[in-house]
This record gives sequence, C-alpha cells and structure tokens, in this order.
Amino acid sequence: MIRGYFQNSEFDRAVRLFEGIPDRDIFSYNTMIAGLMQHGDVKGAERIFDQMPVRDIISWNSMIVGYVHNSVIEQAIRLFDEMPERNVISWNSLLAGLLNSGFHDVAEQVFADMPVHDVASWTAMITSLMRRGMIVKARAMFDEMPYRDVRAWNALLAGYALNQRIEISQGLFAKVPFKDPETWCELVDGLLGCGRLADAWKYFLEMPQKNGHAWNSMLLGLTRNG
Repeated sequence: MIRGYFQNSEFDRAVRLFEGIPDRDIFSYNTMIAGLMQHGDVKGAERIFDQMPVRDIISWNSMIVGYVHNSVIEQAIRLFDEMPERNVISWNSLLAGLLNSGFHDVAEQVFADMPVHDVASWTAMITSLMRRGMIVKARAMFDEMPYRDVRAWNALLAGYALNQRIEISQGLFAKVPFKDPETWCELVDGLLGCGRLADAWKYFLEMPQKNGHAWNSMLLGLTRNG
C-alpha cells in the first residue's frame, strides 16, 4: 500500500499510512525511504533511516541511491564509508553518482577498489570515458572485460559515434554477437549525426524490430536533411 501511494504521487497518504502502522517491519521502513527519496524528501528519508531499530543492506542501498538521485553526492560518499557491508549495488550506485556528478577521479578510485566488477560497472566507466573523449582508455577497458553483454557493446558503439568515429562504429556493429533494438538505434543515430542519411536509411530498413526511438530518429533525420 505504501509503495502504491508513492507510485501514484499520493505522498501525504503514504506518510500517514506508515505513521499509523503499530508494528513496522524492515520492509515498511525501506519502502518509506525509497519513496521519500524518489520524491525529493531527503531529510524525511534520513529521519526514517535514523529511526530504524535494525537495518539491512537494502536500507543502506536505498539511502545511497536516494542521495545520488537527489545529487547529494557528499552524503552518499559519507554513508557508503559507514556501511557495515556492501554489495555490488552499493558500489555501482555510488560509482554512477560520482560519474554523473563529474567526480571522475574519485569514481576511478572507487572502480579500482571494487572487489567485484559486473557488466554495469564496466559499462558505466566506458560510457563516462567516451563522453569525455577518452577513446583509447575506454576501448582498453572494454577489452579488459571478462564478459560483455549487449549494454557494453552498445556503450562502445555509441561512444565511437559520439566522437565522430562512425567508421569504427560500423565495424564494431558487424562484430556485435547479439544485437538488440538499441544497438541498431545507436548506429542509425550515429550515421544521422554524421550526415550519412543513405547509410542510416539502409540500416533502418534492415532493422528486424523498429521501436519508437528508431522511427523518431529517422523522421528527424529526414526532416533535417530535406
């Protein structure tokens, strides 16, 4: 019920329901923290967190994710350092927050300190490096990955296109072992961005599944190119 109220933006009803629960369990506390953070009530989430008689890893992660969501990165770092235990969600949440907030050096240190890297960790770093034009370093990191899923391939492909290396994107596209709709869209977007309308149209026609992103990109590209 509490989560449903938050999902329907009935903030006050969620709070009243929580306050009326005589015996609150950890699930109720965690749901409140996530909902309050999602709606920007950082102080309220902190108050609930401080009231908790017992906390689990979800409680801590919900706070860190919430701090990141509300761009309170310093508090996310502080709480992360206080965590009695961490899992990959804890690490990835902080990593994403640091990268999105421009704390690149700290993010690289966090990545280096991670006991285990999953595909999300690697992909976040590759995406950030590509956005900063650090193509060689991004590719080296991609090559180091022990396992790559379609998200990693898409990040690299999009990164080359972003840095005007569309020929490399095309070559990489041919090597992607499992393409999803986003793989096709990243290449089409990159070709359109370089003014290669004919090539973009060719790949668009070959797409096995055309989603809204693909149609919108092509319509915009055709409009811009007459």
